[in-house]
Amino acid sequence: MDTYSATEAARVLGVSPKRVRQLVAQGKLDAAATDPLKLSQQQVNELREQRKGDSRAKHPAQPDPAAVGDLGALVDKLLTMQAQVTRLEIESQAAADLKLERDTYAARVMQLEAQLEQMRPRRRWRK
Repeated sequence: MDTYSATEAARVLGVSPKRVRQLVAQGKLDAAATDPLKLSQQQVNELREQRKGDSRAKHPAQPDPAAVGDLGALVDKLLTMQAQVTRLEIESQAAADLKLERDTYAARVMQLEAQLEQMRPRRRWRK
């Protein structure tokens, strides 16, 4: 059976030799020999692959910079569109307010014209 020393296993796993001894103590690695510590290469390599899978789950792949740039452009476009929609909503409300004000003045004009007509003296035609 091929084995690694604690230092070799540490290098393969990307940890310290002390951490390798902790893994043995936790039962995550079995020691083929204890003095000096010898570990099965197969078991160390399996643990390395397992840790790589766990690492990918904890640290998802970084986004593609081109995709991030595209997202930035989309965000800018959305913000511009949102500003346009807000401006249109304000203009629409202003137009509705102006129409209401126009209708109010038109009604007042009609009322004043009616009052003026009543105040004018009536001409009577003689026969």
